[in-house]
Amino acid sequence: MENTEILSRVIESYLTALGNSTSQDFSIKTFNYILDKHREVYSFLEYLSVGKNPLDESIKIDVENVSELKYAKTSNISDFLEIVFKEVFKEVIQDERFYSTDLESIIQNVKKDVGDLLEELGVRIKWRLVVQGAHAELGVSSAEVTVDITRKKSQILEPLINSIIDLVYEGMLKKEKKRKDAVEVVVEVIKKIEKKYDFFGSMLVEDIDKEQEDYNIKTQWTIEDVFFFNSDDSYAVKAIPRIDEVDDADYAKAMTEFILEVGSYINVQEKPFFIDKLKNFMNQTSLEDFLEIGINLDEIEETFKNQGYNDIIKRTFSALINIIQAKTSTSFAVAALDTIIDSMRNMENASIVDHIIVNKSKYDAGLEAIRINPEINNENPYKIAKFIGYMLKKTQENRKNHSEKVSFINDLKLEMGERYFAELDNMGVNVHIIDMRFI
Repeated sequence: MENTEILSRVIESYLTALGNSTSQDFSIKTFNYILDKHREVYSFLEYLSVGKNPLDESIKIDVENVSELKYAKTSNISDFLEIVFKEVFKEVIQDERFYSTDLESIIQNVKKDVGDLLEELGVRIKWRLVVQGAHAELGVSSAEVTVDITRKKSQILEPLINSIIDLVYEGMLKKEKKRKDAVEVVVEVIKKIEKKYDFFGSMLVEDIDKEQEDYNIKTQWTIEDVFFFNSDDSYAVKAIPRIDEVDDADYAKAMTEFILEVGSYINVQEKPFFIDKLKNFMNQTSLEDFLEIGINLDEIEETFKNQGYNDIIKRTFSALINIIQAKTSTSFAVAALDTIIDSMRNMENASIVDHIIVNKSKYDAGLEAIRINPEINNENPYKIAKFIGYMLKKTQENRKNHSEKVSFINDLKLEMGERYFAELDNMGVNVHIIDMRFI
């Protein structure tokens, strides 16, 4: 369908739903009044008219198939629909005959009727902002009228956590992993996020009776409880509606940080595809709800695409600096790493070294003295693994005494943390051979 046909169907659907809740005459008259106000801004409105079908009195939309509309940008069409729909709602709110009008049901009927057409056109109407904007401009409290025209936050949270559990299970590095391990990752992340956003509350993991066919991990939040039900090693989530009381902006920030933190548990090869898989796991309605609340998965995806092997290298450098400086100093530790890096400039891994810049005047700043270009992620993973392996072997050889050389890999594991250390083995860094060299 072309722009003209789609726009006609969307407006017709909106005015029909509006007319059913108010009156047909009111919806047509009000819409035409709002159109007249915006014809100078949107040139394609010159060719649009609204009236009644003489045969059955139904709403009739006439849109001439002219180039101004046929080739109009979808962003302009989105803006036009949001502005006009908002202003029509303002007229409804101010009319005492329609104080009891359920704006939410109007929007839901339109989304159900023409949601697929809007998606086909690429138009994303932020319905929540349409209604909230109408009330805000009139100074009407949202508590006095129905404004929640998207699904509730608790409903959005359920498919999100269910999907994330599956993705964490699929992408985590833990050997002999179980789906329960993925749930525990989610629990651990929420515990961390709650320190900044108190509405995430506290987490209580109940003892699991493995003899029972069903059990649950109870997640108790200040504003909601989330229950993880297990049966046959699969999980479902139920969210208590009190989370719906949280401010949209705070909720979006918290959930964005939650997704970013959970993504850090995904192995480095899978991380760039994490959000794309999450989108595929979830339905289109949930994704639209995210956008309306302010959770931008596309921005999160860009962040993940810049978090790859560079993160592992950075984590390795940090661990090596901590190990070396424990017996010397920070500046000595960074200088030692800089020397090893310089020694590789004429070797097989020279292209890797080109992405690493060490500021020689800032040795005492520790890890801040080392900058790693994110484009290193485009290098051959085998070369990156060889580079890290060489760094580890040279650092191990330079340890002061034999016992320190023997304990080096264990010390490295403690400094890096289990999941980052596991990445080394996953990448092809043979830490086990390095560990055996001086035993």
